[in-house]
Amino acid sequence: MPIPFGGRRPVAITEAVREYINKWWGQVGYLEISSWIESCASCAIEGNELAAELLGTIERIKNKEQIGDAYLLQLAWFIRDVQDKEIKKESEETIKN
Repeated sequence: MPIPFGGRRPVAITEAVREYINKWWGQVGYLEISSWIESCASCAIEGNELAAELLGTIERIKNKEQIGDAYLLQLAWFIRDVQDKEIKKESEETIKN
């Protein structure tokens, strides 16, 4: 699901972030996206501002709305952090076994 650009010329790093998120979005599928939405909504209800912003960004992507560069970067960084933690956890489990 391509993320729409605003009315200005894209910056190289912004284009890379958009490509990263588009690739992730295409790989994870509907169930995982739904899980992210549910998790973010649950945390946002408890007052977590980051979760609320991530939820808003994911919803804007779903609705094909324009998204600010800072929000895209925030989402990409969060996705990367989650993926790094999953890889580390899998590595630790492999070493234990």
